[in-house]
Amino acid sequence: MENVINALHLSGTVVGNPVVGHEAFGEKFYYLTLGVPRLSGAQDQLPVTLSERLLLDGTMLKDGDRLAIEGQVRSYNKIIEGAGRLLITAFAQRIVEPDERENPNQIQLTGTLCKTPAYRTTPFGREIADMMLAVNRAYGKSDYIPCITWGRSARFAAKLSVGDRITLTGRLTLEIQGVPYENIPAVINFLKEKGLETGGTGAKVRPIVSCKGTTCQYGLIDTFALSEKIHDRFYTGYHSVALPHKFKIAVGGCPNNCMKPELNDIGVIGQRIFTPDAEKCRGCKKCAVELACPMKAPKLVGGKIVIDAERCNNCGRCIGKCPFGAFETANEGYKICIGGR
Repeated sequence: MENVINALHLSGTVVGNPVVGHEAFGEKFYYLTLGVPRLSGAQDQLPVTLSERLLLDGTMLKDGDRLAIEGQVRSYNKIIEGAGRLLITAFAQRIVEPDERENPNQIQLTGTLCKTPAYRTTPFGREIADMMLAVNRAYGKSDYIPCITWGRSARFAAKLSVGDRITLTGRLTLEIQGVPYENIPAVINFLKEKGLETGGTGAKVRPIVSCKGTTCQYGLIDTFALSEKIHDRFYTGYHSVALPHKFKIAVGGCPNNCMKPELNDIGVIGQRIFTPDAEKCRGCKKCAVELACPMKAPKLVGGKIVIDAERCNNCGRCIGKCPFGAFETANEGYKICIGGR
């Protein structure tokens, strides 16, 4: 992202048909909703403001169209039912070609804290810090953008003060806060009527968590496809089933375990399982396979490469490293972890 002050990239599917939101100096601006996928398989439905100038051939966007934009996060105040509300929108500056390999939801903001960060802990022990960031833009204006950070970042944010200048990276998400407990079922039903799916909490199967899989240089399996199957069968299929405890499932594309599958009730980890071709091994004194392995599992024994099964984590980084083809083929597999922590 070239603009490190306020830069945004979103890629997804248009939900519903755009409507004319306002007009400035004869230029129309359309309001639309963009469905942007998360790695878990869930979807954020985000407000976008888009100028008619970006529709170069005059073709209007419609429900179901693929759309990728670059722009900025903007905020403005609006009076709703007699009270001022801070509204956030993704302001499109460019329409770009969708790239399936790229993270569909990216934001980078540099600004100044205008409120003391509010550090808190959820009933399940997760650390959160709420922040309000003032981000400057042209002509002396500023956007006031509420941000949330988690875990260690929350602990760090709790030590910051008003006036501190910070840079944040993350994603644009949609949350509805302050819903009275007795109104939650009605809100869920309303969102369902609009095609929106709420997240899961409590003693039930939680939304599936996944890394980006084969879009990462280390990814070994298609985590998106597998997560979608697990989501349909367990999260959707068991959504109304009350369990003795929350049940979490995570899918990791490789043994790097970015999503911490081993800490979930069920964890799936992509693997590459192979057997070296001993006939092709020439016993090189400086073995490329040995140098490539982060686990130090391969060793030359008697002039041939041998893999220490206790050290090998089946990450597959040795595949194709031997110039003589001793490590060319492997079987795709999975490591299943059950029980969590």
